[in-house]
Amino acid sequence: MLVSYNWLQDFLNLDQEPHALAEKITRTGVEIADVKHPEEGLKKLVVGKVLDCKAVEGTHLHLTHVDVGEDEPLQIVCGAPNVDAGELVIVALHGARIAGNEKIKKGKIRGMESYGMICGLQEIGFNDSVVPEEFADGIYVFPEDADVKPGQDVYEALGMDDYILDFDITPNRADTLSMEGAAYEVGAIVDQKPKIEDVVLKEDGPDWTDSLDVKVDKKLAPKFYLRKLTGVKIQDSPLWMQRRLWNAGIRPINNVVDVTNYVMLLTGQPMHAYDAKTFANGKLEVRLANKGEKLTLLNEKEVELDPKDIVITDGEKPVMMAGVMGGLNSEITSETTDVILESAIFDPTLVRKAALRHANRTEASSRYEKGTNWDATEKAINMAALLLRNDVSATVDEGIIKAADTKREPVVVKTTISYINKVLGSEISPEDMLKIFDRLGFPVDRDGDDITVHVPNRRWDISIPADLVEEVGRIYGYDNLKSTQPLLAETHGGYSEKEEMMRRMKLLLKAKA
Repeated sequence: MLVSYNWLQDFLNLDQEPHALAEKITRTGVEIADVKHPEEGLKKLVVGKVLDCKAVEGTHLHLTHVDVGEDEPLQIVCGAPNVDAGELVIVALHGARIAGNEKIKKGKIRGMESYGMICGLQEIGFNDSVVPEEFADGIYVFPEDADVKPGQDVYEALGMDDYILDFDITPNRADTLSMEGAAYEVGAIVDQKPKIEDVVLKEDGPDWTDSLDVKVDKKLAPKFYLRKLTGVKIQDSPLWMQRRLWNAGIRPINNVVDVTNYVMLLTGQPMHAYDAKTFANGKLEVRLANKGEKLTLLNEKEVELDPKDIVITDGEKPVMMAGVMGGLNSEITSETTDVILESAIFDPTLVRKAALRHANRTEASSRYEKGTNWDATEKAINMAALLLRNDVSATVDEGIIKAADTKREPVVVKTTISYINKVLGSEISPEDMLKIFDRLGFPVDRDGDDITVHVPNRRWDISIPADLVEEVGRIYGYDNLKSTQPLLAETHGGYSEKEEMMRRMKLLLKAKA
């Protein structure tokens, strides 16, 4: 999980240097594999506005003049196919450093003076996998809503001033596969309560819940929620959202798909969006695939479904491999106006096996197979609807279809303060131990030495007293635990009485001989 330091500050008041914070997190139990600062090694990269653009006859080149906030515009020769007048672009000035420590100098191209370089995202260090498709083979163009002006450094606008903490998460700590989960974890370490906001959603469309007949096998999907939005205008996401996506290793696609990915990163709940026309017949079913059924996925890969794959169907044919990837036949396109959002919990074992079987592990499947927070299902779908309502003025139809709504009660673990201290070899006072549980966000009932700990659903890795011992130990600080030799039963050397007698007899017999 790639965790943005800047995004973490939405939840916590962090004043620690990112590398120092990463070291502290690692020493507390979740390893930080790396800390990256995308801006590092780059210099003299600014926003430029292309004033004019003229094609150079007989070549793929363009002669441009670019305002970079200086007294005079710069003449730059650019070979990108998508360069055009009026665009706000990334400009590497004379003397700039771009990715690979490459230095940009003024020079001549086909006899034309060029005083810099108009850049694509890859040229300043972005991975190909996160570059929006429209800019994959050309320069990057800032969207119209970007709050940038010529001459301004590009780093903040592109999220490159951030620090990215690579959480190397073990399967038992999948609760940190979300920004909220990471905020709870870091908050416990730095002794702060994260600011986690509730979702307040206004429904302004008609009730739609009777328009779709939904059948769900609750063994396959114990929770399955749907919402509908109408009047959606498909377009690019706001730049702030794109920044957060690509810093988390996800390519921006369009506003609807990006919202589902953003909410997954925020809450840890995978989501999916369907073009509502997919269910024009008024039916949706969650079931196991039939032998011989096929589905073309969103990545245009056709798969032959296995009878153990969970699928979402329109009542007849599959439109999604549940928990893994959607089908091309239900894709959100530029023609989409009505959207159905899905937020669900699927059988983790079946999702994992399907992803492996079809060699198609995704961000969603990796979360489902490790476990998800059952309390986030409704929050996630309401958050996604709220973002679309606010960003593109979509209408949120009234009601959620809860075709499956199995409840999961929080785990209650009983233990004693003395047991935890005994296992840790510590002498933590009851007050300090209760404070540790408070930092973790675990309510505790105490009766003398006995404690009853109420574990929220967001920490599904905790179920027995030994888990609580580990939590107390790591938050207290392993460095604060005394180093002692293990206590073992003492074994005295020497021979038994019988052996002593036999040896004495042997010596006497030898002497007489």
